[in-house]
Amino acid sequence: MLSHHSGSCGVGFVCNVNGIKSYEIVKWGIEAVKNLTHRGAVGADGKTGDGAGILIQIPGKFFSKEIEKSGYELSHRDNLAVGFFFLYKSLEPEIEFSVKKYGFKI
Repeated sequence: MLSHHSGSCGVGFVCNVNGIKSYEIVKWGIEAVKNLTHRGAVGADGKTGDGAGILIQIPGKFFSKEIEKSGYELSHRDNLAVGFFFLYKSLEPEIEFSVKKYGFKI
């Protein structure tokens, strides 16, 4: 049970209750994030967000094809994860080292 002290201010949920996928739902999710400014969800520049985002289903068919084009083989679609990082270029070798250290491929 959530109390009003749960720290969930700024959390939203948008979906189609019938499980129908659509770009409209993604647009609503983006709009929900844009409406979080009441909790200070704005970067120091007053224009960008504070890192809040939306969670969407991984387009498995698309990524499977791209992985095959790159010469890799995916053991199962459920073994796919997608990450997006905004980092300084100078950190790239350290990130790659850490990712590979745990057996992942970039």
